[in-house]
Amino acid sequence: MEDTDAERVVQMNEHTKEVREHLQMQLENSAEWRARKAEEYSEDTRNAQCAVALALAARDLVALPDNDPRLLHLAQFWEESDDDATGLYIAEEHLIISRHGFDSPEATTEGLLEAIANAADEATLRSIDRLLPEDNGD
Repeated sequence: MEDTDAERVVQMNEHTKEVREHLQMQLENSAEWRARKAEEYSEDTRNAQCAVALALAARDLVALPDNDPRLLHLAQFWEESDDDATGLYIAEEHLIISRHGFDSPEATTEGLLEAIANAADEATLRSIDRLLPEDNGD
């Protein structure tokens, strides 16, 4: 039985909520880790600036509307992606979050969310690429 439009909207809202909660947790955990590193390596200010950028991103994320296109895009990715794409995405998401604000004090939540959404697209393409037969030039 096919989902009705209303059921599909409810499912996407649930996926969007899950995406938001997942990203918020990742951002908050990474901000806490960076804050601890800032105390440990007080001479290097990058950890402190990263902790602040991550905490701000977590706050900004919570304030986004449920119909934010990036959240909807990520919700759709999580709903439709295969295991290969998911694995590729998770590794890239971790890297993007871990570096947010570390190298650049001008890092923005907008830039972070765009990078994460782009990582989902890239993971999908790389996963599809792996399924295609190799061209041997014949």
